[in-house]
Amino acid sequence: MKAYKIVLFSLLFTITFTSCSIWSNNDLVDNAKNEILEENSSKIDKDDDTFESNFDKFEEAENSEKENKVYSSDYLTEEKYISLDDLDISNLNNLELEIRWNVLIDSVDTIVVNFSNIESPFSEDSYTLSTYEKWDESFIYRAFSKYEVLDYWKNIFLIDAYSWEKVSKLQLIVNISKNPEENKVTNKEDLSFSDDSEYIDLSTMPSSTVYGTPSELWNWDITYSDIKGLVIKKVWDLELSYDSAKISDFVMENFKSYPYWNTLRYIKDDMWLSFYLVREVDWKYKYEKHYYIDSSYYWILSLEEWEIDSSDENFNLNTYIRDLNNNLKETNDNFVLSQVSDILFRQLISN
Repeated sequence: MKAYKIVLFSLLFTITFTSCSIWSNNDLVDNAKNEILEENSSKIDKDDDTFESNFDKFEEAENSEKENKVYSSDYLTEEKYISLDDLDISNLNNLELEIRWNVLIDSVDTIVVNFSNIESPFSEDSYTLSTYEKWDESFIYRAFSKYEVLDYWKNIFLIDAYSWEKVSKLQLIVNISKNPEENKVTNKEDLSFSDDSEYIDLSTMPSSTVYGTPSELWNWDITYSDIKGLVIKKVWDLELSYDSAKISDFVMENFKSYPYWNTLRYIKDDMWLSFYLVREVDWKYKYEKHYYIDSSYYWILSLEEWEIDSSDENFNLNTYIRDLNNNLKETNDNFVLSQVSDILFRQLISN
């Protein structure tokens, strides 16, 4: 009888535990659906089949090998005394790189640059900048192959900025391929409001296994490790709101290359919005998703880029981009990275 009770108790415990696990997993799936697809219900309806199909694509992409970027930077300490200002990669194929840094606090008195590349015959290097002086607002480091501090493949620069007894550590990774075409930075934007962008403290930005971790790009812009082609800027006082006329004026002023946009959406209220944009750049069309958080962030997610075929004798670029905009907006649901980026967008809004 005692054995019977033990078996019965074990069976009930197993059923209860399994049931709880099923409900827990269902809750996770439901939350994921809500995060990815929950828009203003009066404006967007999406079915579960679309979600499941796209989420499967995302999981497959997330598990695939990540493509190396030309460069990326990350803070390794809570202290953040310097920031990456600009990388001159015009001579990268000649193994010459000039790096400009901003100093964020006045008390930094020593800068040490440490170099390593396990694929290179060059030995590791540690150099204290002799030209840097306390109160300097910026400094330049020239990583040249002739100085044995730059080579092909993965170059790691660890910049130590000392302030009294504390140190800020910022790591810069520069990947250089022997194929010149792979050393191009393809997602840098040249916008009329770029010069007004401000420093983004990476420690204030969220991280997740879904969208990855933030890292610094150039001119204080940032990106995310698992959202390829994303550029986030911190900006102020853009004339943007949930108004078609204002969106059109903004697009025409900032993207002077036959821009057309579609699918304006807002989240929470009309100061958190997104839209898709197609435009011509160097005889390629670029399809992007743009986001704006009032008085905080503006970001651009690159979705697609192709050469423009102008062989038709009656070709008209304006008509071509306009028709392309009408066709591409029918495919918006197929861009998995757009859904992942939406999750990050909502996370920033809720912070």
